[in-house]
Amino acid sequence: MLNGARAERHRFVTQAHHFLLAALPLQHRRSRTALNSFVQQGTDCQLSHAERDAVLLQILSVLEPHTGGRLPSLIDRYLSGPRHRTDP
Repeated sequence: MLNGARAERHRFVTQAHHFLLAALPLQHRRSRTALNSFVQQGTDCQLSHAERDAVLLQILSVLEPHTGGRLPSLIDRYLSGPRHRTDP
């Protein structure tokens, strides 16, 4: 059985995988619904900011090739935002 922190990490990464599977290929309605679901599930995430950031940056690196070369990139936009925000 997984201990608390490890189980929480596993749960959040699993939610991230489900989000990516539902959101890709990017289609406005389906991708938006997947994002809203992921954000709602992640609001009670008990991971540290660093662990959450690591997962979110991995998600953005998977999504990035599907954005058509948008500048600034999703990762740049995420990193330029306020750090340690409480609102996902």
